[in-house]
Amino acid sequence: MKNLSIKLLLIFISFQLSANNGCFSNGDIFELDLDKSINQEYKGCEKGSYHLTIKNIDPNERYIISKTKTLLSNDPLTKVADVSSPLTAKNLRGIRPAKSSEDISFNMDFNENVKIVVSKLDNNDDVVATWLFDITTSAKGKWLASWSLAILQNKSERYFTSENDDGSYSIMKKPDNNDLSIVPAVFYTYGINSKRNRDIQYGPTLGLGLDESNLTPFVGWNITYNENIGMSIGGVVHKRDVLLGEYNLNDPISENITTLTESVYKANFFIALSYQF
Repeated sequence: MKNLSIKLLLIFISFQLSANNGCFSNGDIFELDLDKSINQEYKGCEKGSYHLTIKNIDPNERYIISKTKTLLSNDPLTKVADVSSPLTAKNLRGIRPAKSSEDISFNMDFNENVKIVVSKLDNNDDVVATWLFDITTSAKGKWLASWSLAILQNKSERYFTSENDDGSYSIMKKPDNNDLSIVPAVFYTYGINSKRNRDIQYGPTLGLGLDESNLTPFVGWNITYNENIGMSIGGVVHKRDVLLGEYNLNDPISENITTLTESVYKANFFIALSYQF
């Protein structure tokens, strides 16, 4: 049980780390300062229009600006670019020799990458310095992780033996107590990135919990308020006790048997409360 709990925690942490990136609002303005030798890289940005200002261009030097837009693969494991559309390079000195800045605007769709490279040339047309601006938009949607407490009815069956007048025993069923089980779980809910600024979000959800020492899978629908507090409903498959297959209710048996049930996976309904950190 301890090892399973640790695995669930690691799954949650790794998922959260992969989800935490620098997401910027649509229409953000960026600056690339040629007096500084710092490359800029931004990931997880929203779909939309962006503007880059290249500052401190020396009009006595020669520069080349190249811009490349790449559509990334939808496979989150490979991240391999499958479509690339390079744009024509621009010689700053040949076009605007007196300007100390250059403005570049561009639009980005979901799951795209734009690289803008500024190269400084010497008299032999060799590159002596480069600056990189690299920006990537997020996919159309992503899975968000949350801690959850799932509530489900405990439908385990309970049996006992009752002694008959002839000395034999009969298998009897105890009344259902209709008690509830609370199962801690990690849920993953799919959200559309363009709708993340809404107060109420909803989407399909998958979960994995730990019922005593048994892994318990969940599937359902989630509603989340402000990306923090959520509620899920759906189906769960969990272990519960049923009568052993070799016995039937009210069967006479020759001896008093204490083990009459076995644990099997059965479908059930659940409701869960979740919190996304």
